[in-house]
Amino acid sequence: KEIFSELAAKNKVAPIPFLLEGVGGIQEFNLADGIHPTVAGHRKVAENVWKVLGPLLSDDSQQE
Repeated sequence: KEIFSELAAKNKVAPIPFLLEGVGGIQEFNLADGIHPTVAGHRKVAENVWKVLGPLLSDDSQQE
C-alpha cells in the first residue's frame, strides 16, 4: 500500500485510498457475479472518488 502513496506524491496526484470501500464484498452493491458493482454500487464508488476529487476541483490554489 505504501507504494501507492509514494507514487502519488512523486507524480503530484491525489491517491484514492480504497475505491471499493463500502462496496466490495457487500452483496447488495454487487451483481450476481460478486465482482461487478450494481448501479447503487457504482454510486458508492463515485462517492468514494468524489471525496478526493471534489476538493481538488474546487481548490483555486491547485490551478496554475
